[in-house]
Amino acid sequence: ILLRALRDRFGPIPATALATAASATLAFNPYFVHWGFSGLENSLLSCAVLASVHAASLSRWRQSLFFAALLPLIRFDGVVPALLIAGFHGLTRRPSARRPRSWADWRKELPAIAAIVGLTLAGFLAGMVFRIVYYGDVVPNTAYPKFFSRPLADRIPEGLAYCWNALW
Repeated sequence: ILLRALRDRFGPIPATALATAASATLAFNPYFVHWGFSGLENSLLSCAVLASVHAASLSRWRQSLFFAALLPLIRFDGVVPALLIAGFHGLTRRPSARRPRSWADWRKELPAIAAIVGLTLAGFLAGMVFRIVYYGDVVPNTAYPKFFSRPLADRIPEGLAYCWNALW
């Protein structure tokens, strides 16, 4: 979003430069890198997020949404970045680059936006059904000792501190 704002303010920037800058911004974020290498599925999710962001920054929306739809299948919580990418796509699609969007434009695109979000949620629901059928539970058995063995009052401040550090 920041790179698109810079492009709008300072004029055209080559698409490959935007794509490289957007991907590099995410790839060099220390929190993203630390998290991405803390588990095998995290590395795969990180690669899929980077591939989706890179494709989106090149306006290759089908590729971007393909990778976004894979995110909930890789990790259950991958639905959050997948929906953010799908929402970004829905908000930035324009029928014409020269005129602003009207409500009529939005209404015409609602089926396409619904299909994008539906595809993203389909991966999430497929993963949930698989977990219930295969494991007999929605959360993996490792979640119980990690999250449910400690009181919620201890976990909330830790989560807030983690979010605060990630944002600032």
